[in-house]
Amino acid sequence: MNLFRIRFTPDAAIGYLVVKPVRAMGWDAYAVRPGIDPRQSEEEFLTPVLEERFRHASGELAGIVGVVSENLASGTLGGLSMGVLARATGVPDYDETSADGGLLWSPEVVRQAHEQAKWNSGPEGDEPALMHEARLFLDVCASEGLAIWFDW
Repeated sequence: MNLFRIRFTPDAAIGYLVVKPVRAMGWDAYAVRPGIDPRQSEEEFLTPVLEERFRHASGELAGIVGVVSENLASGTLGGLSMGVLARATGVPDYDETSADGGLLWSPEVVRQAHEQAKWNSGPEGDEPALMHEARLFLDVCASEGLAIWFDW
């Protein structure tokens, strides 16, 4: 049973199709500058330079799978990607001891997760577009020394 559908929307400005979830899953991952507590801070999670890195990664995704991701372009992963990072890295994306399940990976955890990631698509793996989106997200986070906040 499908819990979501994907709508492909043409985006003339960038010349690619944009993947947009029709039904949100309630899970999101956010790239966050170190030192910011996303649960309490009113600061922007990313600087304009970091936002540009994620837009570039979304363009890279288009070169791989033929679509860009608005989520990746904004430094996030949406509900469709739930579990992809945890499966690839072996690092949980949910805190069972937290009242809301939220979890913050420090930049060090992000680097370790990046080093141990094993990306698998196909019949026993994740859908290729979601796997590549998550991989590019983790690549940028690790290379820029960012934290990742998982919010439920």
